[in-house]
Amino acid sequence: MNFIRGQHRVLHFVKYLRLHRTSWHRYASCESSKGSGGGKGIVLGLYEKESGKGPRLTAAGEKFDDRVNGKISELICETKITGRLGRGKVFNNVDTDFRCICVVGLGLEGIAFNELEMLDEGMENVRVAAGIGAQSLQALNCIEVHVDHMDYAEQAAEGAALAIWRYDDNLSKKYRTIVPKLELHGSPDLDSWTRGLFKA
Repeated sequence: MNFIRGQHRVLHFVKYLRLHRTSWHRYASCESSKGSGGGKGIVLGLYEKESGKGPRLTAAGEKFDDRVNGKISELICETKITGRLGRGKVFNNVDTDFRCICVVGLGLEGIAFNELEMLDEGMENVRVAAGIGAQSLQALNCIEVHVDHMDYAEQAAEGAALAIWRYDDNLSKKYRTIVPKLELHGSPDLDSWTRGLFKA
């Protein structure tokens, strides 16, 4: 009797896999794609959903979404990304130019200076999101990472540059981590971006 129940569970699981096979291939988390390497990646910011509103991409993210005919928005809905700070997903093979697209949460939109903490939380959130996104793409061996400015190009540069930096001069070449080249995406403010890279 137990053997029959076990067989029934296996058959049910196989049936489940067949039903969801297409959705598994449409997106991938960082862990499932570590084998593939090279190419360009991009980090896009996503604001957290608020009461009555779903999560919303940044201005640069919305432009990129239009470029890929709304596929990013569709994948965000499918994977139920909420835009919570530092949480996100890496999507593969959505765009021809960028092999990996990392959508990462920025927290609530419009957060400003916190007087109790003496900290601009909006800027800090950008540092966190850019850093996590860049590090996720570095783990996938992307050699070039384009980072959404997320309204604060300087802070995005700081977060991304600090996150991917590694001191591995004493390691042999085969053990060294690939440090991707960072590029600003969706903003002409190269001065702020360069300043952020210099500070990091």
